[in-house]
Amino acid sequence: MGQNVVELSQYRDRDHFPALRTLGNYWHNLAGGAVPNRSDLDPRGLPDALRNIVLMERISTGNARIRISGKYLCDVLHEDGRGLPYSLLFESESRSLALDILGQVFEAKCPKALWLGCEDGTWSGKMTLFPLRDAYGDTNMVVAGIEGSAPLSNPVKFRLRRFHHPAAPGHNSAILHQR
Repeated sequence: MGQNVVELSQYRDRDHFPALRTLGNYWHNLAGGAVPNRSDLDPRGLPDALRNIVLMERISTGNARIRISGKYLCDVLHEDGRGLPYSLLFESESRSLALDILGQVFEAKCPKALWLGCEDGTWSGKMTLFPLRDAYGDTNMVVAGIEGSAPLSNPVKFRLRRFHHPAAPGHNSAILHQR
């Protein structure tokens, strides 16, 4: 049995979130071991993921304002996301944890992945958050990707279902479940 066993976790999101995979590969190639600069982002390098990208700028310790909103988020929200605080994307029960995770992206300077749902369970998706440096070299920006099931006829507020903390050097990664 041991020779014929294949670890499937490496393929888990491969078909479900292709735009997030594209963004993740792009960010990791830019990063090269350090947080990339916002000015390094080139939309020509992400043609298949542009509709799923959101660019945010830190406005407080654990919150950010959406500066650029891809079409997918606009479709899910039923409005243009530009100018909205990140916190307003989430329903009240998930908001505090979502803000904590965003704060960790800024402070730890490492990506996070959030699996999302909505109150009635009719929508599900995933958001990835990747830190960026601003023009002054501070980690005050995030390029995020969001991808999920087809947008609904009603606007969606996200419910945080689980999230992933990538491994820091010398530690194991963790996937934590909320509900």
